Amino acid sequence: MILRPAEAATKSGGGFLPAWAVIENAQRRAAADCWVVTQPDHAKLSGEIASAISSSEYPRLDSDVVAGIALHDAGWADFDTPGAPAVSFLDADPRQIGAAWTGSVEAAAQASAVAGYLVSRHFMRIAQSDQGANKPGSEALLAAFVAREEQRQASLLEQQRFTREELELFTDVLQFCDLISLYLCCGAADDVGFPQRFAGRAVRLRNTPEAFLLEPSPFASPQMFWVKGRRAAGSEESVFAFALR
Repeated sequence: MILRPAEAATKSGGGFLPAWAVIENAQRRAAADCWVVTQPDHAKLSGEIASAISSSEYPRLDSDVVAGIALHDAGWADFDTPGAPAVSFLDADPRQIGAAWTGSVEAAAQASAVAGYLVSRHFMRIAQSDQGANKPGSEALLAAFVAREEQRQASLLEQQRFTREELELFTDVLQFCDLISLYLCCGAADDVGFPQRFAGRAVRLRNTPEAFLLEPSPFASPQMFWVKGRRAAGSEESVFAFALR
């Protein structure tokens, strides 16, 4: 789950901060009184953001690529259930994380070989970066996951039409949209920068009272997005709206 503190965040005043660090901080400061957004709903939002990208600086995303982005956390559906404890995805048990990653890859692969490859590559990058792997026993689980996904990717690569280089760029877009969605879902306030570069340019997000401004913008016109959330304690539900330009 993605935790969204009930108390609105305030800017730290530190200029543009790394997006992942801001997201991680939001998860760490979330108290018992918070909203939760499920991982599948966050992934769906990622796919909607990807579908709206129209800038020529980004690769053209066909329906298979967008589907992969929208399904990249589908495997969390078995864990992010109503009534489950409000535990951030950062603090989930490593075995649960591995099962969710594998389930996500398999769900995407059922949609298409392209979608399966992108989601597999996405999680392999995370596993190889050791991000969030500072838990006992996680190293062996990550190594086993990488070995399995290397074999899966070799098979999926032969079943689709894109080059390995094109697939790497699509994975960059997946991870870019993933970070935007995580940022929006977690209720962060700081201005952030993203590690991905498109056409040689980095992208920054400026959080203003009117809208979230992406510089340079990947959209041809202002966009509105929504995601569902529920109160961690109780059954209250809400819909969070985001204006992006």
